[in-house]
Amino acid sequence: MGNIELESFRLVRVLGEGAFGAAYLAEQLGTERLAVVKIAHAESGTAGPYLKQRFAAEVRAATRIRHPGLCTVYTFGETSDHLPAIAMEYIDGETLRSRLVRLQGRPMPTRELVDAFVQLATVLELVHGHKIVHRDVTPNNVMLTMDHDGKLVVKLVDFGIARLTERASGEFVAGTPGYAAPEQFSGNATSASDVFSFGALLWWAATGRELLEEIREPERLFHAVQNLEQAPDPKDVCPDISPALDRLLRNLLDPVPSFRPTLEEVREELELLLVPGAQSVKRRVLVIDDDGSLVGPLKSAFSPFGVRVLSTADPRLASRQDGSFGAFLIGAHIKTPSAATTFHHLAQVCPDTPAFVVATGTGVVAWDDIPFEARIRLPGGAYRLNDLGEQLRDRRTMAPPAFASHLETRATMDAPTSVPRSAPPRRSEEWNRWVGAMPNLLLELEGALSDGSDITTPCHAIESLARDVGVREVETLCHTLRVLHGSGDLASPLTFVTDIEAAFVRATRDRAPSSGSGVRTPRTPFSP
Repeated sequence: MGNIELESFRLVRVLGEGAFGAAYLAEQLGTERLAVVKIAHAESGTAGPYLKQRFAAEVRAATRIRHPGLCTVYTFGETSDHLPAIAMEYIDGETLRSRLVRLQGRPMPTRELVDAFVQLATVLELVHGHKIVHRDVTPNNVMLTMDHDGKLVVKLVDFGIARLTERASGEFVAGTPGYAAPEQFSGNATSASDVFSFGALLWWAATGRELLEEIREPERLFHAVQNLEQAPDPKDVCPDISPALDRLLRNLLDPVPSFRPTLEEVREELELLLVPGAQSVKRRVLVIDDDGSLVGPLKSAFSPFGVRVLSTADPRLASRQDGSFGAFLIGAHIKTPSAATTFHHLAQVCPDTPAFVVATGTGVVAWDDIPFEARIRLPGGAYRLNDLGEQLRDRRTMAPPAFASHLETRATMDAPTSVPRSAPPRRSEEWNRWVGAMPNLLLELEGALSDGSDITTPCHAIESLARDVGVREVETLCHTLRVLHGSGDLASPLTFVTDIEAAFVRATRDRAPSSGSGVRTPRTPFSP
């Protein structure tokens, strides 16, 4: 002890050792302020110049970020023995590991948990915004301290250090066993890897048990994480965990990086834990598509609403993340299993998440027994995606379309609960017939067009209903379809069905009770 390193830091005593090296309490000459100097293990001195450059670049980038939740880096360089070293702020507090150990197997109190992990998520989100991946988010690298008012402050430490423990070939990115994400073992660390590590920390805080604590040997632990097929179930170690925390943990620890939530989503979910009866925020949809052809159009449709679009060719991933998505969008063309089989399976195992089958173009689609309200054909049906995007952006609750009654009212849903609700207005018999018959008639019309049958009967029925309730647009569209189809002058007749459906939905919404017409709108797949 007493050595002066990095030009101005006198080493006082050893604080501890970790994967990177030894940590020393130090005094900065001239200021006498306390600091922590971390010096790499001797083997790190053999790290290639590329890794040292990356280490320097990432630490330099970290010094440019200013935030109360980040440990301030004073300087970095090499010791007199040519070992990488870094001098940073001394934090008067305890590590997250120390706090969790003191709980002796009990979950962290909910309010403390939310406070600590919202702060940590905020800091990580800021870091990722600067294109920095931490790579070693562990209980030892999260410090808990207090501000001048006695409020909890969470600080993240040790940026860039994991770079020095990579092999020169780059084939392995270091991480602490039990906290490193599966993809880190193949050298593919991304911001999603830090999200996995965040999930491992939250697991310990929420359950009172360290993730995979039953596996002690590092090699076995690495193997167990690397070969995860699905996220562990928190209820296995903490049966009383809340459904919201259970779902959040399983999402954070998903072995597929793209399926993990964003840190913004994580913060929102955590904050809802303190709101009794609050509903989960679901601003992402899952596309089930075996050739990827739907992903581009759907991303374009949902982008203005801030809705994430995830995709998979494996429908099992949908049911594995029950409750995590705002909707499922199934490609009408998928074969194994078919779109209809997938739709009905999801309706059964995830009844609270609406599912839709999406087709593109004007080709014939084997809709089978998929309900009319769950069918979307693009581009004509893009308005329905816009409605869904608005619903998810506004964090409203949607009823599953396959089971929601088309005659339910939204007449009084926006009224404050303290205001007495009047009885809904009576509907005319004509309007009842219109609302009740149109979905089946549209199905019949599309089926007739698809198999080449005569469309006269469904067209006449639709025209008559539209005329009775004064919906001129539907009447005109259907009449035009009937005439042009009969003359053989219509190249894409199925597009008319989409247009008629859109006009039907618009008409029912325009005549909702808020317009003063005294009629009620049928519930569509996107009605709040």
